[in-house]
Amino acid sequence: MRPPRTTPLSPAELRTMFADGDSVTQIYNRTYRLDRSVTKDKIRAILFERTAA
Repeated sequence: MRPPRTTPLSPAELRTMFADGDSVTQIYNRTYRLDRSVTKDKIRAILFERTAA
């Protein structure tokens, strides 16, 4: 069995999850478990920073 993860997810890992079809809420929930200071707005900023508004 793999030990539990204790380090936050990197922006690249977040983008990979999103590209694989995970929703912002799913990614937020996973990230929040590791880092309680993260917000949905921060997740959205990471995921959509490369797209033009």
